[in-house]
Amino acid sequence: MCGIIAYTGNRQAAGLLFDGLKKLEYRGYDSAGIAVLNGQYLSCVKRVGRVSAILDACELQGNSGVGHTRWATHGGAEDKNAHPHTCGKFTVVHNGIIENYASLQGELCERGHTFSSDTDSETVAHLLSDYYEGDFLKAVKQTVNLLKGSFALCILCKDYPEQIVCVRQKSPLIVGFDATGAYAASDIPALGECKKIRILADGEIALLRKNGIRLFDFALNPKPLSFTDNRVTSSQTDMGGYSHYMLKEIYETPCAVTHTADAFDVRSAAKLKGEVGRFSHAYIVGCGTAYHSGVTGAYLLEKALKIPVTAELASEFCYRKPLLGKNTLVVAVSQSGETADTLSAVRLAKRQGARLVVITNVSYSSLAALADYCFLTQAGVEVGVAATKTYAGQLTVFYALSAFLQDKSYAFLPKFPVYCSKIFKKSEQIECLAASLARTQNVYFLGRGLDYASAIEGSLKLREVSYIAGAGYASGELKHGSIALMDKNAVVIALVTQKTLKEKSKNAVNEVRSRGASVIAVTPFTDIPCEKTVLLPVCPQKYYPLLTQLPLQLLAYYTAVKRGLNPDRPRNLAKSVTVE
Repeated sequence: MCGIIAYTGNRQAAGLLFDGLKKLEYRGYDSAGIAVLNGQYLSCVKRVGRVSAILDACELQGNSGVGHTRWATHGGAEDKNAHPHTCGKFTVVHNGIIENYASLQGELCERGHTFSSDTDSETVAHLLSDYYEGDFLKAVKQTVNLLKGSFALCILCKDYPEQIVCVRQKSPLIVGFDATGAYAASDIPALGECKKIRILADGEIALLRKNGIRLFDFALNPKPLSFTDNRVTSSQTDMGGYSHYMLKEIYETPCAVTHTADAFDVRSAAKLKGEVGRFSHAYIVGCGTAYHSGVTGAYLLEKALKIPVTAELASEFCYRKPLLGKNTLVVAVSQSGETADTLSAVRLAKRQGARLVVITNVSYSSLAALADYCFLTQAGVEVGVAATKTYAGQLTVFYALSAFLQDKSYAFLPKFPVYCSKIFKKSEQIECLAASLARTQNVYFLGRGLDYASAIEGSLKLREVSYIAGAGYASGELKHGSIALMDKNAVVIALVTQKTLKEKSKNAVNEVRSRGASVIAVTPFTDIPCEKTVLLPVCPQKYYPLLTQLPLQLLAYYTAVKRGLNPDRPRNLAKSVTVE
């Protein structure tokens, strides 16, 4: 969730840290801070608000520093809870959760420590100060071996002004270097112009110095250090002339689909196909949008595998103690590959002997490292918090994989941009619809079959960026309670793309209209009773979830803008949910 960054080298650190935090702002929204060492003199600026609230931190002098953008877990959005946290000679930024912080704080208080924040993170700074006897790394070793939970840490020590110690345990952290010095960050785009990077593994400590990086385990045993090329370019993370990242990334969907289809890993798919006979059940696990792609994926893979396939919320999967084993296939979906609930579900599955397929946009993620079979979406960097093009990439993998397992073609996928262009030509119509939605209080989405998955995802997209209440419902469930919500104030988005279900879907539309609700139909059919229609181009009906997402995402985007909101930075949300 939180974003952290560090730099030590020949350049002034503050400006680099600020620029890096702007690129990590999707990871935290409630406060930001920067601390810089100039010799042994520490300067710190931290405040509630977006990264722009600490613009004056760019004036801090010094060549070593750390920065943080916060998503609150312990303690409210107050200046005192903003990072960095300092105790004695140590200053710390932290992403994750220290699960045993309360007991550690109790012990520290008994030894005379006084805490100035409500966070779990401040505990780390106090532990370091308590154990410090002049050896920076030794104090870090003693501290991290006491911590339980998930943590990525970047640590300054006044006695070592040209060094930064970085630690990873179940929270992402990447280190890198260029000609000017060494960096660390939660995500690659924040690493500036580093050409060489290393994704730290759990249980690793990196010592950053201006002339290089050293690597250790938690016992301080040295480890070999190798680097990979940084392939993220500034063109992937700039706005490209669009008013918001969300709009830019919606328009990048055609490329995400074609690139993902072109790069589909046929070799891994063939190996998986050779194992299909051993499986008696498959689960697809994910959170939020990734779960919704799994709902569509369950429809597709059940036909391909010819076994029961169930889409499950990763956040609930572990707690119902599912029956897993060597005859179980688990498909885990996560844009970042760092979603904590999904990782917990995957680790449970692996412990019980299940085979694991991973669908992710990040090849170096924790989830990818656990996979037996990993299929990458080729969506590129997605900066907007609301998933758009990465959702399309996940669906593309499900389409390609299900087709491969059935010896069928997925030739429609390379043709997808042609269909997208027809949708994008309707953007003015969709913007006009959004103007009316922006004045409503409740919007409900209806769909049957594959359209149900589109309905719950479309509803999520509208809620998360426009803050309009509502939900997505299976049309057949309408009469089992939800129809009580329908009156003249209700707006219903009806998704009707499946020819075999059209008449039943029309029944649901008529039922809500008869109770006063206004209906917007998203459909390729011209005979759906409604007030307004977004007409989709005709395509093979199983592919409509790919097409339907585009007008729904545009509708959510324009509605947010009409309400004066920033769709790239929805309140209370972070893109990568790395805590449970």
